[in-house]
Amino acid sequence: MITKFKAAKAAIVKDGKMLFLKKARFELGRALKSGIDIPGGRLKEGEDPKEALKREVKEETGLNIRVIRKIMDFDVIKNDKAHVRADAFLCEVIGSDKITLSDEHSSAIWKELRDSDSELDGWLVDVFKKIKEEYEK
Repeated sequence: MITKFKAAKAAIVKDGKMLFLKKARFELGRALKSGIDIPGGRLKEGEDPKEALKREVKEETGLNIRVIRKIMDFDVIKNDKAHVRADAFLCEVIGSDKITLSDEHSSAIWKELRDSDSELDGWLVDVFKKIKEEYEK
């Protein structure tokens, strides 16, 4: 049986860089083989995606964000057991940019938008390309 759920992900941009997080531990066969991800997660029943995103980002990074706009949506099948329908949003940091990671992540990486996407995989490649296009205009 496949479990279905909705998620929201934050493409947080600051000073020409986008925030990525490295999972502290991850299982082989998951959607993102590299363990590199962006903040965000599952929506609670009936939760607004933007409010869920603010909550998830705060939990995972300690950052407060402003959600600017939805940039794309995507579907992910994880281990043939979960179908995730996710929305990715362009976001910016409000206030302090000091990151305090949750136990879920081992490091935070501010990646230059002009950098290659070679170490990214899955849907993250599309999100990063979309953000790069937005900022090259």
